[in-house]
This record gives sequence, structure tokens and C-alpha cells, in this order.
Amino acid sequence: MSKKPFVAYRILDDKDNQPHTLFHGLNGSRKLPLDQWLEAKVGPVSDGSGVTTYLSGFHVLNSRKKAKSVLIDTFKKLDERVLVRVYVKDTWPKEHSKHGVTLARFMKIEKKDWQRRTKFQD
Repeated sequence: MSKKPFVAYRILDDKDNQPHTLFHGLNGSRKLPLDQWLEAKVGPVSDGSGVTTYLSGFHVLNSRKKAKSVLIDTFKKLDERVLVRVYVKDTWPKEHSKHGVTLARFMKIEKKDWQRRTKFQD
């Protein structure tokens, strides 16, 4: 578990030039603010199968290359998907992830990193 902030990469939706989570929102909204530490609601959740449970958190990948590979291999529709550098802290591995996902309690998207996000097209 890492308590010290470090760089990771996150796949997000770009809606109206604003970062949005792909699935679950934060505090009732999928839109994420920039330049502030966000705290995930951490607790037991189950994956899509309803069988495997894990501790929830922000899903990130530790390298840009891995995140890009996961994005291209996992999602059929890429027109709103972006890859962005984020800062995370208080992290742990998602044990059953086939992609090497790291989960984080805290995440920050800096405006400068959002402006440099990598956009993909179908």
C-alpha cells in the first residue's frame, strides 16, 4: 500500500472538455474536478460477474503504455475515451485484475495534465 503520491494513468471520458468517470460517479456526479485531491468511497463491491468482490477505489494503471494497451484492447468505442496522467496515493493492487489495475483512495487530475490528455478516435 502506497501512502506517498505517485504518477499513474487513468482512462476517462471527455465530455464538453471536462473529465468524467467511465462508469461510477463520485458524490453523485461522473464529472471530476481538476486540481484537487478526490477521495474514493472505499468499500466492498463485486465485479460484473457478481461473484468476485474487492475493495473499491479509483482504477488506475501504473504506466502509460499499459493504460493505452488496456484502453485499445478493452473498449470498442473510443470517441470520448481519453488517457490522462493523474496523481494517486493510498493505493493497493486489484488482486483479480487481468490488466494489473491499481486502486487508489485519493486521486488528483491537474489541469496541465488534463490539457495534455491523449485522445482516441474510432
